[in-house]
Amino acid sequence: MTMSNVAHDPIKDIPSKQKPLLFGLIGRRIVRMVRYCWSAADEALAEYGIAAHELFELGPGPISLYFESGTVIGAGSQPSLSSVIVWLERDEHGALRDDPMADDPELHAIAADDSRNADSRWAATHGARVTAIRVLAPHEQSEYFHSSCVNQIAVRFELDNGDSFYLGHGLHDGSDDFAVLHAEGIDPAIQADLRELFTLDAMTQLPEPRPLRTADFSPEVPSQRRALLSDMLGERLVGIVRYSRLPIDPIAPEYALERNDLFQNALGPVALLFESEMIVGVGDDPPSKALRVWLEQHETGQTRATSLHADPRLAPMEAGSPLYVRHWGSATWYGTRIVSISAFTRIGTASSDEIALQLRLDDGKSLVMGRCLRPEGDDFAVFLNERDIPPERRAALHESFRLDKA
Repeated sequence: MTMSNVAHDPIKDIPSKQKPLLFGLIGRRIVRMVRYCWSAADEALAEYGIAAHELFELGPGPISLYFESGTVIGAGSQPSLSSVIVWLERDEHGALRDDPMADDPELHAIAADDSRNADSRWAATHGARVTAIRVLAPHEQSEYFHSSCVNQIAVRFELDNGDSFYLGHGLHDGSDDFAVLHAEGIDPAIQADLRELFTLDAMTQLPEPRPLRTADFSPEVPSQRRALLSDMLGERLVGIVRYSRLPIDPIAPEYALERNDLFQNALGPVALLFESEMIVGVGDDPPSKALRVWLEQHETGQTRATSLHADPRLAPMEAGSPLYVRHWGSATWYGTRIVSISAFTRIGTASSDEIALQLRLDDGKSLVMGRCLRPEGDDFAVFLNERDIPPERRAALHESFRLDKA
């Protein structure tokens, strides 16, 4: 028996998106832990230059954790996300992932109680119950923080025997390698930079997802999407992606822009990524010269049928990339929360449709998106702060409505 629709999708397997899976492990007893190495033990020892008893911790490949309930979870790391990832290998009813690691002939199993290839301390995890799970990331100013990545580099399991261990992405040496470690195995400089993103324990109450309004998937003027905009209040920004309708590598001659001006001034919409896994799209409707807002992805993972990231005609640019951004990057907005939202019409025009949207952040700055904001032309643009908009353009804006966090 296999589970349906459980193909590996790294972005869906980051710890923050797997909270229900991880929460289900609280109070469960670990009965087995197995590392699956890409190469045989002797080959891995020679290639990585590690001692035999370190192979379980530092060997190349993912891990499976077996629980007395019958549940088996897998974990590894995804370099492109700079993050640990976790997934369900087998549920408590015995249903397996389509390609379970235990059935992969190219993987070499090393058990936690292997007397040669694992330190004896790892065998003590067998029989221990999980009391808490903590997910950690480096501080935004850290050299180990990658602005365009997820950065959930550590998952700490705390046990009822007083011990704990980490599933880590580069925790031991700052590399892209996955490792299973006790605290003393973490590089001290990296450990000093870690901050806790969230904790799951017996007292945790996972929030119920917001109701899905399918109409929100359709682009509409802001005044028709007030409920969706209200959902954004209090949400923490973890990503901003601009999608260019024209090529950016090489840069389309129609742009006549420097590369680091592309994010602000390219032709195309923006996706706002939130910690809750909600993604909201903002763009323009050239024929009507109005702004449009829509739901790209609900926090449950349900996506719009014609999502931006799946459109091969669009070229993505991340706000944290110095290639495409001149004056602003992840350090200025990453992790900030939206405290209020205003929509604006343009003074002196017959249309009552909103052309601009201002998101005020809890650090006192703003993200402004809209048409008719640039010094010349009326194309859709993105500004980190309203003070960057030319004064004559700001003066032509009239606030049509405002939403504030209660």
